Amino acid sequence: AQQATDSKNDESTRTETAKAVPIKKVSATADTHQAIVSKKTGSASTKTTKTVPIKKTTQSKVKLARTSGGGNGSSSVDRICKALMELRSIGLEQPPRAQVAILAQYPGAKNPGFEKALYLARKEGVIESSLGEALKMSAKGLSRYPEVPSPVSNKDMITRLNQMALLKKAPKAATITLLNLLSDGQSHSLNEIAEVTGYPGTHTCGFKKFWSSIGSLFDFIVRPTKGADGPIFLADTAFPCGRPIKNNTSTSMVASSGSNSNDHAMEVESESDFSGCYEV
Repeated sequence: AQQATDSKNDESTRTETAKAVPIKKVSATADTHQAIVSKKTGSASTKTTKTVPIKKTTQSKVKLARTSGGGNGSSSVDRICKALMELRSIGLEQPPRAQVAILAQYPGAKNPGFEKALYLARKEGVIESSLGEALKMSAKGLSRYPEVPSPVSNKDMITRLNQMALLKKAPKAATITLLNLLSDGQSHSLNEIAEVTGYPGTHTCGFKKFWSSIGSLFDFIVRPTKGADGPIFLADTAFPCGRPIKNNTSTSMVASSGSNSNDHAMEVESESDFSGCYEV
C-alpha cells in the first residue's frame, strides 16, 4: 500500500512538471511578443519626437525680437538713434550721415553695417526718410528715445566735443589741448596749434594725421581760409552761454552799463575754466 501511494505521488509530480512546460513556452512567447511591440513602439516614438525645427524657429524669432530696437541700446537701430539724440542735444537736428556714423561708432557712412542700420531705422519709422545726406529723428523716434540734456555751460560743451573727437580716433592729449586753446573763443593759426599740441610744425606727418582725424569736428571748428597762418576758431554753436569776450574789450563794454563792471571783468578773466556765461 505504501508503494502504491509513493507511485501515485511520483506520477502526480511528473504531471505537474509536464504542465509547467507549456507555461514557460507561453512566457517565452509573451516575451517575444513584448519585444516586437517594444520595437514597433520605439520606431513610432522616433518618428513623433522630431521637434528640432520647431525649437530652431522659436530661437530665431526671439533673436529677431531682441535686435529690432526698443531704446535699450542693444541694437544697431538704437546706436543710430542715440547718436542722433546726442547730436540733437548740441543743436544738430539734421546732421550729415558721416557725423552720425562716427558718433554711432561705425567706420564711415559707406559702411555696410551703418547702411543696414539706417534701413532698419527707416523701416521702424524712427528716423525721417528722403532727407538726402542728412538724418533726422521722426516723431515716433522722439517719443521712443529719451532726450539727452543739452550742455548747461561752455565747459560742458567743450567736454562733449572732446568725447566726440575721441570717437573720431583723434590723439587724446593733442585733442584736449586743441579744444582748450580754442575754448577762449578767439582765432588761432595752424602754426600756433601745432606748437601747443607738441608737433614740430604743420608740415610733419604726425600733425597732418592729427589734423585729418579732427577735421571740422562736426562743423564746430571753423577755418575760413587755408594756410598755416589762416584763422581757426570754434563756431558760435560751441558756446551755449555765449562766446567769451576779450578782457580788454569786456571792461569797456560792461563799464557803460553801470555798476559791478569790475566784478564782471573778474569773471571774464576766469573764463579759462568755462564756468561763466557771457553774451556775444
